[in-house]
Amino acid sequence: MVRSTNTEAALEWATTLPPAASLASSTSIIGEWSRADAAAAADFISGLPEGELRQSATAAMTRSMASVDPERAWQWALTVDDPDARYNAVKDVIDSWSEIDSHAAKAVLAKAPITEAQRDHIAERIRWMWER
Repeated sequence: MVRSTNTEAALEWATTLPPAASLASSTSIIGEWSRADAAAAADFISGLPEGELRQSATAAMTRSMASVDPERAWQWALTVDDPDARYNAVKDVIDSWSEIDSHAAKAVLAKAPITEAQRDHIAERIRWMWER
């Protein structure tokens, strides 16, 4: 990954790559940016047009902010359109949130817009994490 103090320049560079590499690089850059400045990264993502980059960047930001601000990460996870990507975003947030406040994590998991099987799988992961 490119480490840059100038995120915009790094993102601009990523657009010069072939499509798959561009998406992966941009997602990684935005994920790193969200660790350093979640508010700025969120503003940037909000301005992206709907599509694969926005969804991928949202998932990356959700993973990055889950351990720091799980409530905000949860709100972002719910905006992921792709069902599989949304499940992974929800899982990442719940995993982190359960380490901070297991009761809150269980409460939001009960309302998660995922399948019952996915909900059960995440609940089992939480139980397993606490039994270690």
